[in-house]
Amino acid sequence: MSLATRLKMRAPRLASALAVLRALPVGWRKRGSTAHDYVQRRYEIGGHAPGHDLAAALAVRAALEGRHAAVAEIGAASGGRILTLKRLLPHVEAYAFDIGESYRAPSEREGVKFRQLEDSALAALPPGTLVFSRGTLCYLTGAEVEAFVARAGERRHDLAIVEPMPLFDLGDTVKRGGSSWYHPYPALLARHGFSGQPGRAEGAKHSDSLGMLECWYAAWARAGSAR
Repeated sequence: MSLATRLKMRAPRLASALAVLRALPVGWRKRGSTAHDYVQRRYEIGGHAPGHDLAAALAVRAALEGRHAAVAEIGAASGGRILTLKRLLPHVEAYAFDIGESYRAPSEREGVKFRQLEDSALAALPPGTLVFSRGTLCYLTGAEVEAFVARAGERRHDLAIVEPMPLFDLGDTVKRGGSSWYHPYPALLARHGFSGQPGRAEGAKHSDSLGMLECWYAAWARAGSAR
């Protein structure tokens, strides 16, 4: 009997929590040995997002209401969410960005363009592109997420984000644990001219760690320059 099987039998709650921790999306930029491990990781690209996926649902709705001709996901991992969006909205130009090994060479699958995540690649996206993420911006530092949102606003890229947040309002970036942070998204988006985001954290409560109850903050934010 394996250690994992014994743990499931004797401590099911701990086994479940550890499984959640292993499955957490690794962000756009990590540090130290974790960065090396993640960049070396080769995702099996393909599949589709489950019906209850909040980020996929938000991106589809934002793309429809915003009449976006192009949609890009950062931290796309296997690409399941953006592949789902492309299947539902075949007229949309779809892009998937990440830093893993599978993204080193440009590729295309089911109409989605898979590319290495670099600022120059995001800068090449046309104005009016919808950029969305799930559990990716939390792995940027306060300065990095500030720069990302500022550049998105300058490029007139709308944002649809689903990111972990504590169950209280934030005034500043706060350490979440490991290499991740909670960011004050409403203030951050408003500061760079975005509109339309909810004013506080929303979504179902969940536990993504052994000691922290969180919720998902979901927002569709329009860039300042009206189209």
